[in-house]
This record gives sequence, structure tokens and C-alpha cells, in this order.
Amino acid sequence: MAKPKLVVFDLGRARWRTARAAGCACNREVGAVMERLRQDGILIAVASRLKDGTGLQYNQMIFFDDEERNILEVGKLGVLSVLVPRGMTVKLLDDGLAEFSRRAAGGR
Repeated sequence: MAKPKLVVFDLGRARWRTARAAGCACNREVGAVMERLRQDGILIAVASRLKDGTGLQYNQMIFFDDEERNILEVGKLGVLSVLVPRGMTVKLLDDGLAEFSRRAAGGR
């Protein structure tokens, strides 16, 4: 299975911190998401300038965000962009990784 070299999260609204503080069940999975990415050797970044300084191409990245306008704009760059409407979950990570692998294999 093809894997991205970089996974980017947009924390613009501090959704993760706020939801975690409020005890949102979906955001209890954030630790599991981060650990899984680390175990798979995938780099993790926070969105600001996606490509600057990474040396990676856009098609080597996945971007997760809770704002649809950002998903559309970043998607235009060639980055696989995944909408996270209610917080990051392991399922969203799995779905994003599966889609990345499918695209890498030529199945757009």
C-alpha cells in the first residue's frame, strides 16, 4: 500500500484543543492518529506553507481540515484533501490513507 510522505493538519480554529478540553469523543482519537502516523514513518505538519521547506511534491501529501473552502483550495494544488467535519478520527485517517494508496496506484 502506497503511503504519503507527509500528513498536514490545519489547526486554524484550534478545533483539536477545544474539543479535547470539552471531552469530545472523536478527539480522544487524536493521540491514536498521531501514534499511527509516527509508527508508519509518516511526517506530520501543521498547515501554514504546505510545500515550503519540505522538499516534497503536493501529490506526496494528505491534508486534513475542518473548513470546506480550504479543502477545495488545497485540493486544487494536487494535495489529497480530506474534510474533517467533527474532529479527526482514526477512521478518517484510514479512509484518507486508503484513498491516497488508490490514487498512487493510478485509480483516480
